[in-house]
Amino acid sequence: MEVRNNFGPGLKKIIYQNAFAEELEGRKINFEREKNINIYSSKTGKVVGNYRPDFLIENKIIVEIKAVDLILKILLTKSIAISRTANMN
Repeated sequence: MEVRNNFGPGLKKIIYQNAFAEELEGRKINFEREKNINIYSSKTGKVVGNYRPDFLIENKIIVEIKAVDLILKILLTKSIAISRTANMN
């Protein structure tokens, strides 16, 4: 999206979050901010915890805003693990 290009680096995370929300609203994309998502055990199917992403788009896509220039591999791994265990339909 245009947020990073419009605002550049060095601002607080909340500024990028607000700008991203404005961008989604302008494109009429349904989203929720900081919605609790249950995390399920792959063995029992029981809820083992919850996760609250910055954005949940169309009830399918998790978006985390990071105010950094470099995304570390651990952040990508975390995102993959959450999407695999959240059981979002």
